[in-house]
Amino acid sequence: MDRRSLLLGASALLLAGCARVEPSAPTPSPTPVGSPSAAGVGIGVEATATGTLLGALLVGAAAKLGTAAIAQPSPTEVISALQAGTFVATPVWASSTWAELSDDEELPQDVLTELAGLLEPKVSVLAPGLVDGGLVWMATAASGQKSLEDLSEWSQGKAAAVPAMAIERSDGLGALNAIYRTNFQALTLDDPVARATAVASGQAAIGAFRRSEYLGGVSLVELIDPDQMCVSDQLVLLVNSTYADASPQQVLAMNAVVQALTTDQVVALAGQVAQGTAVAEVAHGWLVSHQLG
Repeated sequence: MDRRSLLLGASALLLAGCARVEPSAPTPSPTPVGSPSAAGVGIGVEATATGTLLGALLVGAAAKLGTAAIAQPSPTEVISALQAGTFVATPVWASSTWAELSDDEELPQDVLTELAGLLEPKVSVLAPGLVDGGLVWMATAASGQKSLEDLSEWSQGKAAAVPAMAIERSDGLGALNAIYRTNFQALTLDDPVARATAVASGQAAIGAFRRSEYLGGVSLVELIDPDQMCVSDQLVLLVNSTYADASPQQVLAMNAVVQALTTDQVVALAGQVAQGTAVAEVAHGWLVSHQLG
């Protein structure tokens, strides 16, 4: 384990080293920050299939060190919950979180550094891995559409299947209609499988999806985005800084999961859960195969 990758005590905690943590022996659970559940330290996760999966993986990684943890749905004010110590960690999408917190409209070149600056000193940002949850727009191959710039006339009278979070954001439906001069109406569906099914059935002409979402086996094609409206949205782990200072092994173990995951793996694991395998079982299998659980 490259312990030099753990930069504690700085305004932002950026892990830039190994993607795997293999402590020599379990360390005792620290005194939890704040007032977490008796079941263990709290990990906040978004209320989605991806969030549930990530929560199970992080709980399993913490358990390897003898630390009891429980994954819970993040409240709207998840940063406040992290600052207060209600949660010790939460996985988030870096660009999305920066956009929610910043008054600037243009995404900075170094999103992680800017995000860390917005969160310090009570919340620290860990270095990301390879999971990209950036938004993409997709259609069926049968539609014949290949690029967003060709949809202006074709969009008249048609719907776009979108999650609620993708209506007002800078790469969402409002931006699509403004930048590419389309006229899609919103069909709001938060479940990505329902969204994909709506596009495949013709109920919606196109759909917006995170790259990390499982689409239920529905085959769709990504539409080219020549104006680069959509951006990468890296998965990062935010941690309560006090907890990070007190429990560096636990923090390393959880972020090792984030650094070892890939976008394709997240999609595949979510597919296993959707097909009936318990999320805890899916998470345990992946953790063991990567020597993280």
